[in-house]
Amino acid sequence: MEQAINHSFEEYEMALLKINELESKYRNEYFKLRKSELSEQIKSGKQIQNSINSIYSEYKSIPDFLDEAKTNSLLYKAISIFSQSKRNIAYDQKK
Repeated sequence: MEQAINHSFEEYEMALLKINELESKYRNEYFKLRKSELSEQIKSGKQIQNSINSIYSEYKSIPDFLDEAKTNSLLYKAISIFSQSKRNIAYDQKK
């Protein structure tokens, strides 16, 4: 009986060692994958930020760009049919 119990404990210890090895392996793989995904997300975020900054720097002296109520009005849309700059403002605002 005691021998069977000892044998069972040895099997449990071996199974626990195998589980710990797999956990360590998958943990390292998970962190490597997450680090790669995070760097891609940061890269994408920087591209978006650069795009926003370039659009904002182009229109920072034009108050219409930040006034969406004005640029969404019917009168502004009608005027933008004849004005390329107003059309560009409305288009870039939607980016």
